[in-house]
Formats: sequence, C-alpha cells, structure tokens
Amino acid sequence: IYVGPVAKVLPYFTNLGYTKPKQMDVADFLQLIGTTDGQLFNKRHLTPLQLAHVFRDSVEYDRIKERLDSDQYEYDWRCDTTTTQNNEDNRDEEMTTSIPQYVARTKQRLQTRFQNTFIRSTNLNLQRFFTIWKRDRRYIFVKFVQNFAMGISVGSVFYQTISVVSIYGLLFQGMQFVMLGTMASASTLLEDRQIYYKHKDANFYPTFSHVIGRSISLLPQVLMDTFIFGTIVYFMVGLYTGAAQYFIYIGIIILFTIVFNQMFAIFASFAATKTDLQSLGACLLLFNLLFCGFIVAPDIIPKYYIWIYWWAPMAWAYRALLVNEFTSPDFQNVTSHQNQTEGQLALIEGGFTFHNGEAFGKDWIAWGAIYLIFYQLICVVVTGILLQFLRVKKKIISPSRPDTTNFSIIGNIGRQSVRGLIRRRESDQEGDGYHLIEDHDSLVTNGGGGGAGGSSSSSNYNNEMNDDDLDLPFTKVDLSFHDICYEVTASQTNEKLKLLKNINGVFRAGRMCALMGSSGAGKTTLMDVIALRKTAGTVEGEVRLNGHLQEPTSFRRCSGYVEQFDVQSPQLTVCLLYNTLSCFLPGKINTHFSP
Repeated sequence: IYVGPVAKVLPYFTNLGYTKPKQMDVADFLQLIGTTDGQLFNKRHLTPLQLAHVFRDSVEYDRIKERLDSDQYEYDWRCDTTTTQNNEDNRDEEMTTSIPQYVARTKQRLQTRFQNTFIRSTNLNLQRFFTIWKRDRRYIFVKFVQNFAMGISVGSVFYQTISVVSIYGLLFQGMQFVMLGTMASASTLLEDRQIYYKHKDANFYPTFSHVIGRSISLLPQVLMDTFIFGTIVYFMVGLYTGAAQYFIYIGIIILFTIVFNQMFAIFASFAATKTDLQSLGACLLLFNLLFCGFIVAPDIIPKYYIWIYWWAPMAWAYRALLVNEFTSPDFQNVTSHQNQTEGQLALIEGGFTFHNGEAFGKDWIAWGAIYLIFYQLICVVVTGILLQFLRVKKKIISPSRPDTTNFSIIGNIGRQSVRGLIRRRESDQEGDGYHLIEDHDSLVTNGGGGGAGGSSSSSNYNNEMNDDDLDLPFTKVDLSFHDICYEVTASQTNEKLKLLKNINGVFRAGRMCALMGSSGAGKTTLMDVIALRKTAGTVEGEVRLNGHLQEPTSFRRCSGYVEQFDVQSPQLTVCLLYNTLSCFLPGKINTHFSP
C-alpha cells in the first residue's frame, strides 16, 4: 500500500484522509491503516486492495516504475503481453543470448568466496568500527575526563621540574598509564571476536580486512587520549617547548599506544576467557615495565636477559622519548666532564649508552619509530593468521550418566542431550585450509523412539562417539503440540484475553521450520509457551516429544531456547545493517543508507 521514503509516508496517508493521533506512535498508526481499525483514523476507510490501487496512481509509484524501466539492470525478466509479435520474437532472441551469459555471471559471482574486493572490505570494516566508536558517546566522554584528570594529576606531581630523575620518572609513568588504560579496555576484543566468527562463517570479508580495519579505527580514540593527556603533562612539567620536540613526543606515544593495542589483539585471538586475556596482559605489562630501562638500567641488565630489552616495544619508545628531551636545547650546555653536554650525561647516568659508553644520539628517535611501525605490522599479520586458522571453541563438559528415574518420561533424550553441541565439518571449498565450527543451542534429539529406547542407546554411549564427525551423540525428536491455548488477564480490566486459541503443529526433527506472521500475531508467544517460558496466565493443551508428554524439568535440561537477542555491540543501529549487507553483496550494488 506504500513504498517510498520514510519522511513522506505520513504526508501520503494524510492526503488520503488518515490522521494520526498525537498520542500514537507512527509505527502503530501505519500498522493499523491496513486493518479494519483504519476506520478510526478515516471515516472513508479504504480496504488494503483499494489502498494498493490508490498507490498505483501516486507519484511514488511512478518514480519506482521509472527506475525499474531504466537500463541500470542487467536483464529485464518482466513479460509484456501488449507488445507485438515482432517485439516478442526479438525479446525471445535476446533471452536466448542473455540468459546463458546471466547464468554464467551469476555462477561466477556465487562461486566467489568474497563479493567485495579486499580494499572495499577493509573500508567497510573501518566504517563499521568507526561508527560504533562514534556512537558510544558515554565511553568517549569518560575517556576524555579520565585523560584530563590523569594529565592534571601527573603534571601537578612533576610541575615545572628540572630534575633529571623526575623526567625519567615522568616519561615512565606516562607510558605506564597508556598500558594500563589499554589493558582495562581489552576485554571488548573478545566480544568483537564472537561477531567476527559469525561474519567469517558468512564469508562477509577476508580476515585481514577485519584486522586492518579495526587497527586503523583506533586512531581517533588514540589521538584524543594522547593529545589530551600528553599535552597537559608536557607543558605542566616544563619539557622543552619546541614544536619539533613536542610533535615527536606525541608521535612516539601514539605509535606505542597502537602497538600495545595490537599486542592485546593477538592475545584476544586465542584467549578463551577474559581471565586468560588479563593474565597474558599482566605478563606483557610486567616484562615491558621491568625491561624498559627505568627500573633496571640497560647497561646492567644481564646478557641472558638483554634480548628482552631489545624486544620490548616500551624500551624503544621510552629510549626515543628520553633522547628527544635530553638532546633538546635545554640540555645542550657543555660540562667540564669530557666536554659532554648535560643531556649526554643524563643519558649516560641512566645507562642509555653503547658498549663504548657513548650516549645514544638523535638518530635513535628515528630507529625507535621505525621499530614500532615494523612491530605493528608484524602484530597485524600475526593477529590475522591466528584469527584465520585458530578458532576458540566453547568448553564442553562431558555429561555424566544421571539417574534414569529423573528421565523416565522422555527417556534417552535427557541422557544424550547437552547444550552447546559443537560439530565440525570441513568446508566445501577445496584447498582453503580452514574449518567451520557450528555452535548449536537448541534441542538435540534422534529417532529411535523416545523413552523405550533409552536403555539400549546408553549402553553404546562410548561406541557411538566419533571425534572426526561429532563430539557427542544425540537423539532426534519430533516435537508436536495440540490445542495450545494461552489466556491472560488484561492489565487495566479483569477481562480475559485469549492470545492463543487451539494452535496445532509439528516441528520435525532435522528440518528448519519458519514461523511467520504479522506483528502481534502471537509467534513469540507460541514459542515461549512451548519452551515453558510463560509464568503468568493460563496455558492449556499438550506438547509431546516423540509421543511423550512434555515434562518441564527434563525438557529444560535437554533443550535450548534462543530468544530475540544476539551478541552485538550496544552501539549498533538499523543503519549499520546496510553496512553489514554491503559486506555480503557485490560492490556494484548500492547499499548506501542515509538516516
């Protein structure tokens, strides 16, 4: 009855005489127009068929028809019976030549693993991560306040210091705050991993598109954190105010922050839980703090540990920051000690020297930046490889053999069923070197018979296990329901409302069943009743599993029910569904959506 821009839907129906009540939501208003309740808004209410005819005479219909008649589509499948015989012959000839080409192109497109190029997939991932970050305004505000408070705190402690020891401690403490902040927010990487697994199974995009897109999307937050915290500390402490030294200081901290984030991304690619991730992060934090050159001077680190010093990213960043400050004009006064400058003596006293005792020069600032960039690239590659070829499985607890009296009604179902069955199957694509893992959270069952067959199946429990195909045995179940009725009391009156009335149906084992209907038809209510999720109201009728009546305790034990929720970022909106759709469709299809 209407297809067109959302902004024009209300004016369209207003012109037809339908007036939306002020207290009613737009969606509810539109939903009622096509029903008999539409007469509440228009005395000359039109039936759905009449509304459809009216829409065919509208401007929006003409606009859509004009687009359909344009040449932007590859092939016109419509059949126009009003054309002449010559036109029909020409069209038949065109179909003869066009359909094979169309089929060939379609076959080639469907056989392609990813519909988009690597660059476009990376760009889509970047847009997705950036949009999620941008919409999380609370997180951005909290980080702003946190960095501002930390900057004021550190700057106040070292306010306008001229002590070399204080400068060492200041730069060390600043980098420590960076690592602790990264460690605190690393748990979100595990949630992103679950979303990535779903996208990978659907062949939305290559793994490295995800890794690179996420890595680049960190830049806005890193820049904000670094400039707020770093600028406050830099000028409150009284470091050299030259533009070159300031931007080198900011740049080194930005590189180090990105590298440390990517190192946590490596851990998140194989860590099973948040506890494991935090434990690995604590070890990483310990090694970097201990061997960066502040706690233990570099020139006294034992030879068998010196490799850790040359590996630790914090050591390279910390050394670059020290050299940047101590080679500035503030520390260029020549002393009487071997004609060395104050900055060179400060570096020598801290142990930042070559084997011959000479202090590091300015060129080590560049070497530090190069090392951090190279290290970041390695971390990206390692993260991509781990995500591509390593998949973290959910831990499965082997079911112990329970007392058979607890499962007397559905027999074998409760004994051989378990939530979270993980099944492995090799991909149909040859030579891709990866496996797909399917997570099921549903009722798992098998034919054979219901309760009577339980004892014989349990005796062969261990023999039925096949590690190459299935981790746990299961029994199929046909679920049937008869005369399901559900009645509740109205919230404002004592009137009885019958939401379900004499509903019958069968869910066959091993087959997907789609329950469809208009909004408010009772789809979710029916599923909640079958899954024993309704605690209020009166439920009548019977539910059977392989002919046996549903027993609440056993059914809840052996079944899983996925409700209308999913593991997604809280900042995702309907607009981002178009972004997700873009990952699956070819690049030539325009899925741009403007809210």
